[in-house]
Amino acid sequence: MNIPLTGDPDPRKLRVWPGIVAVVLLLIARFVVKALIPGIQGFGMAIMGSLFFALAVFVWWAFFSRSAWPERLGGLALIAATLGVTWLLKHDSMWLPWLFAYAIPVLCIAFVAWAVATRNLPNRVRRATMVATVVVACGAWLLLRQDGINGDHNADFGWRWAASSEERLLAATSNEPPPTAAPAVAPTIAPVSSAATTASPSPTPATETAKPAAVETQAEWPGFRGPRRDGIVRGVRIKTDWSSSPPAQIWRRPVGPGWSSFAVNRDLVYTQEQRGEDEVVSCYKANTGQPVWSHRDK
Repeated sequence: MNIPLTGDPDPRKLRVWPGIVAVVLLLIARFVVKALIPGIQGFGMAIMGSLFFALAVFVWWAFFSRSAWPERLGGLALIAATLGVTWLLKHDSMWLPWLFAYAIPVLCIAFVAWAVATRNLPNRVRRATMVATVVVACGAWLLLRQDGINGDHNADFGWRWAASSEERLLAATSNEPPPTAAPAVAPTIAPVSSAATTASPSPTPATETAKPAAVETQAEWPGFRGPRRDGIVRGVRIKTDWSSSPPAQIWRRPVGPGWSSFAVNRDLVYTQEQRGEDEVVSCYKANTGQPVWSHRDK
């Protein structure tokens, strides 16, 4: 098997079809599997599948691409070095799942696209464009910041130099009066003894027993995903024909980032959010969205 060990052009064509197959399977694993299997399970399977086929792209390039060995090894070394530099210079919000779920799959797609587009070009042009492709595919992430993860387990990205939604919220609420503190539990008043009642036939207000407080009804939606933690509202029929009777938005209010849903009791809704360096438990009016009280911990 005559494989050139120098930088001279290889008389055989670059074998690109294994790389194309690996990238197509990577896209299927990353997006189709996630769409078919919703939730965190589908997201985990999508990430593991895309990483497997990303590894297949690197194996193809190293052993089955028919490229010259200096180009194969140089390409892999360039990828490792560029990913390492990108990780060191990334924004603080770009944590490890970003690297596995976004940066490496995007790099693999760009790398295979480069190989297909330049397979018939001179070696000098191919290698220069390979360096540019890897640097751009990795370095572009240095311009971005991760603003959070939405309900579909997809990351939301913003420009690194722009204010995040949390920063805009903190700036908008900096001049607002803070909500009242969470109400303390009222102390229980002990009943007056029978002896004291006998000694004073006409009780004064100081010796009258307190009237029992109204019994609190059970919350309609007491915690995460409801009473049974299954996300199902029982005893209610919801009109699902939203084309004829679409749901109406009553109010919208910006809150800090968080993973919590709402607990609901009568006209009060409770949730958790983050405000700067504070974790906040907050209460809002259900019919207006106005804050009622909040409790903060560092």
